[in-house]
Amino acid sequence: LTHGYSGADVTNLAREASMGPLREVLRGAGGGGGKASKVLRPINRQDFEVALKSVKASVSNMDLAMYIKWNEEFGTQQY
Repeated sequence: LTHGYSGADVTNLAREASMGPLREVLRGAGGGGGKASKVLRPINRQDFEVALKSVKASVSNMDLAMYIKWNEEFGTQQY
């Protein structure tokens, strides 16, 4: 699901998923009867699935190939 995601992409994905519970409360779907709840529900898999629709990988297959080639030539660690 996250092939090609950089560390920053995964951070953005987690940040976006963490906003799911807050957005529900702000939309009034948090069960607070229109009042903001002091306790947010935990982040769940659905939050990540929704976040995956908006947070895309910033590293292309071509970029990955370039980094692998560079590592083979100049890197100090074999994978």
